[in-house]
Amino acid sequence: MITRIRYRSRPAHDAFTLVEILIVITILGILAATLLPTIPSIKRSASETSLKQILVQIRIAIQRYSFAHKGIYPAQVTDGSHSAGSVQSFQRQMRMRTNAEGIVLSQSSEQKGCGPFLHSAIPYCPVGMLQRENTINIVREFGRIQADANPQHAWKYNSQTGEFLCNSNALCVDGSSPYWWW
Repeated sequence: MITRIRYRSRPAHDAFTLVEILIVITILGILAATLLPTIPSIKRSASETSLKQILVQIRIAIQRYSFAHKGIYPAQVTDGSHSAGSVQSFQRQMRMRTNAEGIVLSQSSEQKGCGPFLHSAIPYCPVGMLQRENTINIVREFGRIQADANPQHAWKYNSQTGEFLCNSNALCVDGSSPYWWW
């Protein structure tokens, strides 16, 4: 008589073994360790992209103002309430309707006007020591301007040339140029 030996098959389990779980955790840890150092540079690159967009937006608005006012830049002349070269004059001339001489028109005025050239306040600077600031330093110089050595304002604007820049000496991510050069 031949007896057969029956082998019991292993019952099916719906759970992972401890070894499988440890292997998955180890792989995830390795992936996280390789990705974490890149997060600050990704954030900084996003800030630089935001800066470029802000600069383009404001520079186009300044050029539109100059075109509409026969070559005069914002804050180069008085706005009717504030002196030429003042931050208030710049902001009012960019955000409100003005006549051909740059005088801000009242909202009830039926006189034809130009603008507004910006529909919101000057944006916050996304980079540099003064990031999350939107203060402006207005200068009246001929020729190219550059950032201050110890900036007190996030933006710098030349009312004689219409040049608008980020007032930061920090270098961009790739190290090729300071932000004010953009």
